[in-house]
Amino acid sequence: MLWRDGWVCFVEIKDRHESWISEAVEQLKSTIAVFKASHDWNGYGKREAYACNRRHGRFKASKMQEMNDFRRETGFRLNIVNTITAR
Repeated sequence: MLWRDGWVCFVEIKDRHESWISEAVEQLKSTIAVFKASHDWNGYGKREAYACNRRHGRFKASKMQEMNDFRRETGFRLNIVNTITAR
């Protein structure tokens, strides 16, 4: 977990070829649920979650539906990437 003024971010790192996205997403959901149960998360205007795997630079199909579902369920924006770049 990373945070600063008005921003919170959860990161799940995987290093495998198969089923890593669903596993990472479920772990992020679980971690976010624990965080929300014990912290006031509404003070964070920008809420992000990253599922990362250096072995996968490109994806065969869009994960937009999974990303939208994640946001509706958790209130966090999901990013599925192979590296995280500071913005």
